[in-house]
Amino acid sequence: MTAAKNGPPTRQLLDLSQSVPVGQIPDYIEEQRSQVQKSKEELEKLDAEILDRKTDLCIALDEEATTLGELDQFSSLKALMDKNGLAMLDNSKFGDAVVGAKQLGFDPRVIIEKLSNLAKMEADKKELEEKVQFLQKRRNDLESKCSDLKAEEFVHAHTISIYEKLEAMGIGIKN
Repeated sequence: MTAAKNGPPTRQLLDLSQSVPVGQIPDYIEEQRSQVQKSKEELEKLDAEILDRKTDLCIALDEEATTLGELDQFSSLKALMDKNGLAMLDNSKFGDAVVGAKQLGFDPRVIIEKLSNLAKMEADKKELEEKVQFLQKRRNDLESKCSDLKAEEFVHAHTISIYEKLEAMGIGIKN
């Protein structure tokens, strides 16, 4: 039949008449048209189903990416908690603390930001403590120097007082 499909229409009709009686050819042709129509409809349904499956696949991949991102965040949190000696069972306490802070009017994002900067804040605190110690030592040194200058001032004031008395007696330094 492959040759019949490729040949001239008369030849195709002769080949068809060998397998289908001539009186049934119109019915046969109509049946073939119906079969072609059914095949087209089935093909359209399959195309629609393929599109649905592609959509489902895209949604599943998006959900998987989200899930993988969430798992990465959870793994990072677990590693951080393990590093700091905290069991993952403490999550509910941490969650309760964040919820409680929000209920008290605090912004949990600000708290988390501050806590995440805790290492920097501790370094800043140490630096400030060192600066305070330096300034206290400098203050003590300046107070000591001031005390020494007051003692020296007292000696000079006493010396000036003696010179003034001597001058009042007529004994003084002559110009």
